[in-house]
Amino acid sequence: MTLIKKLFFFAAVVVIMAETLTSCINRGNILNNMELSENTNIFETVTTVYSESQLRDLSTLNCSIDELNSRFPVECIKKTDNHYRVSYVGENMFTVILFDENGKWIMANTYKAYLPLSDYKTIRKGQSLDEVMEKDPNGEYLFLFTGRDDSPRISCHYSVDGYLITIKYISNVVDEIQIELL
Repeated sequence: MTLIKKLFFFAAVVVIMAETLTSCINRGNILNNMELSENTNIFETVTTVYSESQLRDLSTLNCSIDELNSRFPVECIKKTDNHYRVSYVGENMFTVILFDENGKWIMANTYKAYLPLSDYKTIRKGQSLDEVMEKDPNGEYLFLFTGRDDSPRISCHYSVDGYLITIKYISNVVDEIQIELL
């Protein structure tokens, strides 16, 4: 091999390695570059409304946030205590996907919404779990099915106008109500 061919070969290898290393460094996790939807309602940020079957499919993907974003662009993301919540909207339905701080899938579920936030605002501290269940029989009452008394007694509810309502119970009595934007 002549000296010119060796130099050309060496230069080509250096260029390819530099491009590879640069693309790996710059690619990163989309969480580093994504704008959070902290103080906006989901209906103010999303442009795509998904069908029920698409929302259910979304909740079964179990992929990284980067993969999810490449298939279904993330339009609504919020940072909570120790994870990110990505929400997709349908006709009175939401798919909510939780990711850890590295963009790894934690869990997902699809929820139907039946009531506006104003109906949930009538729930007061001191009301019974039965009264809450009467108001929203479709809420997420997972603690009723765990068979454990030491797990948090929390129900989650999703309003048709884009709010997550979390209710904490002590001895089946409402102790705390949290309302946040989806």
